[in-house]
Amino acid sequence: MLGFENHIQNEVQITVIIPIFQEAKIIKNSLNSIYNILDNSDYRFEIIVADDGSTDHSDRIVSSLKTEFRNLRLVRHPVNMGRGFILEKAIKQSRGNIISYIDADLQICPEAIMRLARCIENGFDIAIGSKHHPQSELSYSRWRRVASLGYNKIAKFLLNVDIYDFQCGVKAFRRTIILELLKHLTCTRWSWDTELIFKALLSGYRLAEIPVIVKSTLDKKSSVHIISILNMGRHLFRLWFWSKTKIKPLTKNKLGSKLQ
Repeated sequence: MLGFENHIQNEVQITVIIPIFQEAKIIKNSLNSIYNILDNSDYRFEIIVADDGSTDHSDRIVSSLKTEFRNLRLVRHPVNMGRGFILEKAIKQSRGNIISYIDADLQICPEAIMRLARCIENGFDIAIGSKHHPQSELSYSRWRRVASLGYNKIAKFLLNVDIYDFQCGVKAFRRTIILELLKHLTCTRWSWDTELIFKALLSGYRLAEIPVIVKSTLDKKSSVHIISILNMGRHLFRLWFWSKTKIKPLTKNKLGSKLQ
């Protein structure tokens, strides 16, 4: 298994990152579900909980679980900076040949992690889950379904790429690819996923999109509020403008030839 990049530190085959913000009530159960899937697989793995400035002692709970869940690590930023920010921080500290992440509420069935990893093993550079794939099984609120579908249709139209779902909360990457892409991302919050996938496609990387099982999480309110939605829309139009004008206002560094 994983015949590529065997020189990676400690030969960790897969890193699963769980980004969290104020998840004290659910993080233990989520960790238990993800750990059981990985522990019953053939992968040498690590789990990183990436805490984006929680104030509900989520970090203390995770630290207390390190003896219960082997290969568990905590990456924390003291102040909330955004989903993209904390994911980048955790990715840069990861050790896996395959780097994956999944939202802590496990609205997406975590079994998808294994299927995404197999896509990477089979030659894809990036593998993403899709709530809007024709074969996905959905059982969450109509409002969230319509909002998600609306955003993705607008993104697909503006960016002119054939993707069902930019924002699905489970993705996996070949290590070298995600580390290269991080150099060219500017968004640190919810639009981070969209920018990442869009620039990956412009780079010509091989991407697989798979169906997922989505369940309702009625006990947890969405952390995406109206301000977040407006900011996602603003950043989406900036991506569109960048792609049309070639002015590249989003890049921290000059993009390499793959992104021209």
